Amino acid sequence: MQVSLPTGLKIEVRGMKIREERVFADKRLERTGQTVRKLVEACTEEIIDYGPYSSPLDWDRVAWGDIFKAGLAVRAATHGAKYKFEFSCPECGARQGWQVDILEGLDETPMDAETAARFIDGNEFTVEFDDGLTVVHFKIPVAGDAPTIARNHRTYQDAPISGALLARIIKVIHDGREIKGSKALIPWLQDQPLSFASELVDEMEEFNCGVDTTIDVGCKACGAEIEELDLPFDERFWVPARKQSKKSRRRR
Repeated sequence: MQVSLPTGLKIEVRGMKIREERVFADKRLERTGQTVRKLVEACTEEIIDYGPYSSPLDWDRVAWGDIFKAGLAVRAATHGAKYKFEFSCPECGARQGWQVDILEGLDETPMDAETAARFIDGNEFTVEFDDGLTVVHFKIPVAGDAPTIARNHRTYQDAPISGALLARIIKVIHDGREIKGSKALIPWLQDQPLSFASELVDEMEEFNCGVDTTIDVGCKACGAEIEELDLPFDERFWVPARKQSKKSRRRR
């Protein structure tokens, strides 16, 4: 299956084989957030168009948006693009099924040419805040950042916003002072208003690329419209449970 990724990288992927079971069983990969990246590497058959990247492809430098979209393509090549899942209505509590096409039914944000050029040439972006005192230098997440992101998630469980931002911030210039490194950034971040974090995330997302994994659904029981439901990406997404056939049940 050929798939075009958000940066313009185009690859040929195959479906998962039985040997890919080891990728999901590897606790180190799970702990360091590298399961999907390793799955994509294993199932990529050919690089058709390198897009903004250089040959040979350095997977550590591939944007996470590309990695995730490629992972969806691997799943689609293995089990089909239709993903069936269940959710509970937040209004009436009814449990029900839903289906989405993971290749055609999710919104995707491509990376524009200007952003791609800056991404390849150092991957450093800036946002200046209205106070005139604060400039944040940040990067677009790449596959090589996965261990840091996973570690921050564990280390800053009591401050998840700070931990998530820390994985992307390179440095902050505040009132002429450079703030760099987790020991300096964490106390500075935690002293900022929540509105600052929201604004910063919005600014970062302006440069990001990838697939939106939230969808709008409707409750079949009460008719409620549910916006931005997060798709569940658990083990059943990658290895769906198969219904037992009548024939196989009779053989028992």
